[in-house]
Amino acid sequence: MRRERVSKVLQLRDYRKKLLEMEVKRHLEEFDGEVRRLDGLEKSFQLAVEEYYERYDLGAITIQELEFFHSQLLHLKKRLEKQREVVRRKLIELDKTKSSMVEAHKEKRLIEMLHDRLLHDEVRDRSAAEQREMDFRFITRSARR
Repeated sequence: MRRERVSKVLQLRDYRKKLLEMEVKRHLEEFDGEVRRLDGLEKSFQLAVEEYYERYDLGAITIQELEFFHSQLLHLKKRLEKQREVVRRKLIELDKTKSSMVEAHKEKRLIEMLHDRLLHDEVRDRSAAEQREMDFRFITRSARR
């Protein structure tokens, strides 16, 4: 394989790796946002539970308030479960993208090694050709004398 082709493949691999790095960053930001939403829901749920127990301990809770708290806690619990599922999916997406990025980095590194090897071989072949040319000139010059 010629070095120029390998250089083009290397550029493509580098471009792919950079795209995957940006995608990982985007997935990470999305994941962080979903985790913050989950934290907010958990705090809301905890506050609602604490408010319920405070009112219950005071003994000043009516049936309507009890139904309200029950409805509110049930609603928050469902939202928490959905949000946990969203966070779990985002984490899976992030892990897949990170794995793809790692693979792209490995591929790029392999192509870089191949490129370096071809460059080294090219320099070695050029040096050997120059040495043969110099040897030939030396021998022909010596033979003329």
